Amino acid sequence: MSKKQNSVTVCLKQKSTTNVYRKGWNTIWSERNIRVMCDTCSSTYDSFSGCKDTNQAIGCSAEVYNSTLIGFYGSRVADMCKYKIINKPAYVKNGIICDKCITKLQKANHLKLIEEGVW
Repeated sequence: MSKKQNSVTVCLKQKSTTNVYRKGWNTIWSERNIRVMCDTCSSTYDSFSGCKDTNQAIGCSAEVYNSTLIGFYGSRVADMCKYKIINKPAYVKNGIICDKCITKLQKANHLKLIEEGVW
């Protein structure tokens, strides 16, 4: 464990679990400042896990692979959904995609819902 993670563990001895959560979360988030980038538009978002090897952030937590888009925890528009991308636009890249780009695809009728509750 890193020192930052240990500081979260030390907080657990306090009485208020709400303050423990906030203090621990803020310690990890602010000190690591991990960002998740949308591979389609290059916008960046704060990782909600504070982990270095993550592809999840609030508003940017879905992935494109060829003609498939799968939403994960953190996406407000595609969480637990699998879509087929119809006539995939050239600007859409394989990799992480944000909710703004997903919404743009939905409005242009490029997404067809294949399955909900994927996990």
